[in-house]
Amino acid sequence: MQLKTLLAATPVREIIGPTDRAVESIAYDSRRVQRDGLFVALRGEKSDGHDFIGQAIEKGAAVIVAERAGKHSRATCVVVENTRSAMADLAARFYNFPARKLKLAAVTRHQRQDDDHFSNQAYLRKSRNALRLARDRSLRNRRARPARRAYNPRIA
Repeated sequence: MQLKTLLAATPVREIIGPTDRAVESIAYDSRRVQRDGLFVALRGEKSDGHDFIGQAIEKGAAVIVAERAGKHSRATCVVVENTRSAMADLAARFYNFPARKLKLAAVTRHQRQDDDHFSNQAYLRKSRNALRLARDRSLRNRRARPARRAYNPRIA
């Protein structure tokens, strides 16, 4: 993916170097950087990723995303306010926004929601993309209890 395309996903303070580079991977660990990769220099509790920028460039990083500006002859340096949020934005763009493809269902449990519970069960049984809710203790316990009503018009 082109660096220009990735940079559209996050706010940038400064770009030092060319933006017409291809990015093949994203890494925040300098030991895992691949050729033509993007390295994100994260500040941590014990170490600072900015100290490992040289090692990442030696491994083949073509782009460095950092909070402090630095001039590197072999890599483009992108300066951002917060590298953690920038890494999240860049990764989402790089992997084509995988969170948008997730399907989410929520089941709540309150008194007098037996009808909702039964309709949710029927929906989940019919749906091909039904979530596995076997771990949900409340659903397991409800199946074991006898029904309160003899007839429920929502279940057909």
